[in-house]
Amino acid sequence: VALSTTQVPSISIDALNKLFSTNGEYESFQAEDFNKLTTRQIASLNDFDLVTESQIKQMTVGQTSALTVNQVGSMTTEQLNWMTAANLKTLSTKQISALTYGSSGASHLENISVNQIAELENTQVSKLSEDQVGALSGTQIAAFTSTQVGYLNSKAVNSIDTASDGAFSRLDVTGVQSTQLNRLGESQIRALTTNQIAALSGNQFKVLTTSQINDLDSDQINNISASAIVELTTRQISNIDAAQIPGVLVTQLDLLQDSQIRALTKEQLQALTADNTESPGSQANQLNELSSATLQALTTRQISHLTWGEGGGANNQIGNMSEGTIKALTGEQIRALSTDQIKAFSGSQLNAIASEDLKYLTKVQVQALSIDDGEGVTQLTAAT
Repeated sequence: VALSTTQVPSISIDALNKLFSTNGEYESFQAEDFNKLTTRQIASLNDFDLVTESQIKQMTVGQTSALTVNQVGSMTTEQLNWMTAANLKTLSTKQISALTYGSSGASHLENISVNQIAELENTQVSKLSEDQVGALSGTQIAAFTSTQVGYLNSKAVNSIDTASDGAFSRLDVTGVQSTQLNRLGESQIRALTTNQIAALSGNQFKVLTTSQINDLDSDQINNISASAIVELTTRQISNIDAAQIPGVLVTQLDLLQDSQIRALTKEQLQALTADNTESPGSQANQLNELSSATLQALTTRQISHLTWGEGGGANNQIGNMSEGTIKALTGEQIRALSTDQIKAFSGSQLNAIASEDLKYLTKVQVQALSIDDGEGVTQLTAAT
């Protein structure tokens, strides 16, 4: 028979703890009576880990709020999972911090359901420790909403497993805040999947440090969205590892603003492919596939850095420059070519120089041409 609302609160604390000294007695105390206990009575229960499923589910928000840190810490993982969404939300930040993880005990956080994670308040999420978050699986990490992700502290974000099939790859990065992003370590940056990279906004990319940009591999760079590419700072652009340049998509290069193009370093420019038949994984003939606007944004100093002949090695940029690319160069860019670069042009390449640009060639450049250039030399000599 259920006790009345006046009988339950009148039970003394000592009597309650004697009554609940065994699991059997807990089970005999009806759930509808359990939720009549006062907050003082609830907070005084010694063996809270013996409370049954039906009793947990009958608890009021007020009773849940009254649980002590020790009681919360003593709960079994099953008890935590029995909590209603309303009760879970009412846990204070101190109670949340009492939830165990990993090898420290009952491992509440390893067993919290995805539905419960989604129900956590932002203030509760903000108090999760790095050890607690680090104990979560990929499925659990994926349960955090983008808003909740933004409330995780930076150390907690860095504690997420970055193994190849780890939890970090399941994180909704659209919610990651700037203070979280620029504190990501090398392992976290390299653990970002191509889908996660593609999901990052321009504003998010702008806060990445130059070291973090340098940690990106070619596949990751390939997946930076168009809206994010144009937001990269000139400092970030100039810190992309030259070894990554051959893998950059031409469509991405053509998205660069003039100021970004001019930030490309000598090493980066010389890494642009002009003939990558022997370089698997590289983008074929990046130089020849650039738009006229992108080419013409290169400074004369940058043009002078393009590789040629023996100096170009396997990536002979001048020798493999298409006629269309040569025609796109401005007169000032033509004048900036060194005598070695000019000498690396074939007759057909020389003939590709736009007629209105011939006047920009200096006498020193013309004199550097080889007689083997045939009709190209004839044309240039007559025009200069």
